[in-house]
Amino acid sequence: GQYENLARERFERCLDLYLCPRQFVKKVNIDPETLVPKLPHPRDLRPFPSELCLTYGKKGSPRVVSISASPDGQYIASGDDSGCLHIWEVPTRRKLSTLNLRKVAKITDTEAGLAHLAWNPNPNHHIIAAAIGKYVLIISTGTAGGDSFDLTEALLSASSSQFSSKIESDNKNAADEENAEDSTDIESEEENEVDLSKKVKNRPLRNNIFGGKWLSVKMVDDSLSNNGRLQLRALIKCVGDVGWVAWHKKGDYLVSVVSGSKEKRGSVAVHQMSKAQTQAPLKKKEKNVSQCACFHPSQPILFVATKHVVKAYHLLKQKAVKELKTPCKWISYMDIHPTGDHVLLGSLDRKVMWYDMDLTVRPHVSFKYHQEAVRCVKFHNQFPLMASASDDGKVHVFHASVYSDFLRDPVIVPLKILKGAGITGKLGVLSLVFHPKQPW
Repeated sequence: GQYENLARERFERCLDLYLCPRQFVKKVNIDPETLVPKLPHPRDLRPFPSELCLTYGKKGSPRVVSISASPDGQYIASGDDSGCLHIWEVPTRRKLSTLNLRKVAKITDTEAGLAHLAWNPNPNHHIIAAAIGKYVLIISTGTAGGDSFDLTEALLSASSSQFSSKIESDNKNAADEENAEDSTDIESEEENEVDLSKKVKNRPLRNNIFGGKWLSVKMVDDSLSNNGRLQLRALIKCVGDVGWVAWHKKGDYLVSVVSGSKEKRGSVAVHQMSKAQTQAPLKKKEKNVSQCACFHPSQPILFVATKHVVKAYHLLKQKAVKELKTPCKWISYMDIHPTGDHVLLGSLDRKVMWYDMDLTVRPHVSFKYHQEAVRCVKFHNQFPLMASASDDGKVHVFHASVYSDFLRDPVIVPLKILKGAGITGKLGVLSLVFHPKQPW
């Protein structure tokens, strides 16, 4: 039959497999240390922050939520959850001035706390932008002197003059509209109702906020502008609670991010100081709420980070040029390398991710060494250093060298773990900043 040789063929096949020649493979003994890349010793990578030198403030004070340093490194600004802004002198630890932002901005919401602040990176502009509640506050530090004072006042005066001219034009347009409405009273009632409905439908809404609305601010005393006193100079009302502010390198543009905004436009707004104007570059509604945004140091590109994705928008071409995909659940902080070719991200699920803009959209290097949520990540502007802060009360400092050669990968070496920060209410280190000119 068809299967009469089945048993014999199976037996021969098993015999062939049993008697087939086998190759003897020798076990290779590999030293595990040879698989680990050779890294330079930390003592060969000095200087870098290694110990605590100065402490600003006193124990028992309100929790500090954000800090920022002046471009020359002489002063540092700190904001606490009570809504107060402080200016400190770095070498002497002396407090120069304090400003209650809730009081000067007349914010009645007691739950609105200071979320973020940023010092203008232009050394000629001594201005601080602070985010508290639904407002972005433009504050003069009073630390300018000589030509810097004149340039700072020129920028702020140009902003106020542009704002006053806008108010006059708006009032004129409103008066013209009222006169046009009065002229229609001679028509019949039916026609008048139809015409008014059309006018109301097509009339631009002056009180609607697309990104931000500039509000007038009256200075307390002009003589306080140059004596180390903080003063509120401009007030911008946004569509929701502002959680992030960041300056452009030249110091004229400012980006603000509203976290939790359900508006189609205005969650990410770009404000121009010299013209007192606000633009909403993102017209489409994002699926995820925006968390933070940063300008490219040398190109007209805006990086916007949502919970899971980072998108790079070309402001002149008005389109998205790149989208970075992340393996994290919630992005908490973003920083751009001074060259603009690398992006550093921190997340609430304890991850720190390094992206190379010239390579893939996936993380080039991903770390998970913190025990709690990562709150802040930073690059140094001059030295090859980077650091990350977390709720576990630790700050990890790394050596981070980048090269213009595409064939060489960035060299990232762990240097030091800075401890000693207290943990209050399960919150540890909420903000960090490098000295602009020193490895501090």
